[in-house]
Amino acid sequence: MHPTPSATARIAQELINIRCPAGVQFRHENGQLRSGSVSVDCDRLIRRDAMIRQPPHSLAPGLEMLRWAEAMLYWADFVGLQPVGPVGPGI
Repeated sequence: MHPTPSATARIAQELINIRCPAGVQFRHENGQLRSGSVSVDCDRLIRRDAMIRQPPHSLAPGLEMLRWAEAMLYWADFVGLQPVGPVGPGI
């Protein structure tokens, strides 16, 4: 899993909070220096975050498919064949 835009925005804000007191200057998209406080518009990002707007229904179907695939991959164990390469739980 990776962070959603909302989580990324929180991390970005913390980096801004660390850099501002250190004298780092931030610029607008047009290249002009920004004055005053610099903040990420978290509300805007939350409204645009697909994981919030359209969260996954459930992870269960995907996990069931993985369990089935894992069972099918180990059919060789039942017929006495040696697996090729690293195979098995935890690998």
